[in-house]
Amino acid sequence: MSLHYNLDKQGIGYSFITDKGVRYYAYFEAYQEFFTEYPLIKDLFFTFNFDVADLGENKRRPKDDNGRTKATISLLLESFFKEDLDRVLITVCDSSDNMHGGRKRIFDTWYSESKSVLPLTKINGFNSTEDMEVHSSLIFHSTHIYKDNIISAYEQVRDGMFIKR
Repeated sequence: MSLHYNLDKQGIGYSFITDKGVRYYAYFEAYQEFFTEYPLIKDLFFTFNFDVADLGENKRRPKDDNGRTKATISLLLESFFKEDLDRVLITVCDSSDNMHGGRKRIFDTWYSESKSVLPLTKINGFNSTEDMEVHSSLIFHSTHIYKDNIISAYEQVRDGMFIKR
């Protein structure tokens, strides 16, 4: 049995169905809109999302007790960085659906486990208002030629990036 689920390419992303019949949709999206003042690097930024597309016969999303969902997400993230060393990923975990803690743990675990395979740098951010908490992370190759520019751009736009005041 494969460690990850079979991926089906759909549009800009991928879908996969778990052993329990839940269909997920995972995709990368260009994220240049916040970095227009940084023309040298703006086209390098992407974000990643994964959502339940269909619960199947389940009333709620069942727990992933075999680790294959995590392995599938890890495969997608690792492939993203292996395909293009210049790419920069910003992960965003907001509290709009109260799933932000779980998503953040998934990204943190993936990053910790991938450090032995990929030389990546990760910088965490946090924003909050009365209504919303947002955890974000900037992830890129540790040897990126524009490393300092990427960090500076992220730090300068991070506070206004995720929460509209």
